[in-house]
Amino acid sequence: MIETQASDGIGNADQILASLTAANEQQVVQTEMPSAFADVPIDKFQQALKEAVGVESLDAVKSAISAQTKLSEYEQRLKEYEAKQAVSPFANPLIEKINQVARNGADLNQIERLIYLNKIDTSQVGDFDAIKIAKGIEKPNYNTEEIDVLIERELGFSPDSYDETNPAHRVAVRELAEKARTSIQNERVSIENPEAVARAQEAQRQREAIVDGWANKVLPVVANDIKVPFALKDENQGIDYQFEFNPSKDQLTQAMQATIATIQANPTAFPLQMDQVDNVKHLVKSFLLMMHGEDIMTSMARDAYAKATLALQQKVAGPPPQRPMANIPGIQPQQRKGSGSIPLDALY
Repeated sequence: MIETQASDGIGNADQILASLTAANEQQVVQTEMPSAFADVPIDKFQQALKEAVGVESLDAVKSAISAQTKLSEYEQRLKEYEAKQAVSPFANPLIEKINQVARNGADLNQIERLIYLNKIDTSQVGDFDAIKIAKGIEKPNYNTEEIDVLIERELGFSPDSYDETNPAHRVAVRELAEKARTSIQNERVSIENPEAVARAQEAQRQREAIVDGWANKVLPVVANDIKVPFALKDENQGIDYQFEFNPSKDQLTQAMQATIATIQANPTAFPLQMDQVDNVKHLVKSFLLMMHGEDIMTSMARDAYAKATLALQQKVAGPPPQRPMANIPGIQPQQRKGSGSIPLDALY
């Protein structure tokens, strides 16, 4: 009896577990695939759901809601990550620069020079100090006395003898100081961003090539035929006057130097192209007018007076005499009638 009861007990337990499992499976099936939703048949509910929200089943709606929830979580995580990234891990901008140049392969000397250069505010440094700093960077193996000698050679006078009331001294120091400040800044950039320095150097070479091409190759050739023409014509008054000013060598040289200075100020505005030749020649003529306008007007007045006097003489005296035709038998030179001519030298 005991064994039977034990066997019946085991059998009853298995039956109970089997019944519970079957009931759970039936409940799951009924939950996932109900025959009706409330009082609405499932097929009509699915059709209404599709028309309302564009999905075909309640499960699809649940999946979309779950995906949207996960997307919101990911967006929040991304914002938190971006906020952490916005906080620089470096103590200050200089440390960040040092880290960057070190990663780019800078050696210890370059890093030390970067630290030194970042301590210099070129806008607050005096002219002579800027010159000495730049010269020291350029000549790191020179001592203070030797650097002073180099500065004196470039200025043309000793810094100790600087006279602020002397315009030549002020201009010399200002120009050298501007170059020095630019040199300091370029040295700093060359360590921080060598690619930018390479681009700047290439651009500078191109600008220098443009200036050199105009100054030493093109202008000396085209300047030979540069003249400044003038014309005055009035048919009603019977005026038809033309004049062409031929500049002297010195005048042309001065105008060309001013033109070259203009090109140096903005080389990219004067590319070495054939269609720019006329523009550059016009610039030379403009400088001739500006720099030597008084000489041009004087030459024009003399030319107009000479031409007017000659025209008056021809009108009064008739045609000018012809030269004798020598060695032609039977032909006598014509004699000029009327009064003699006035030498043109007397007009000047």
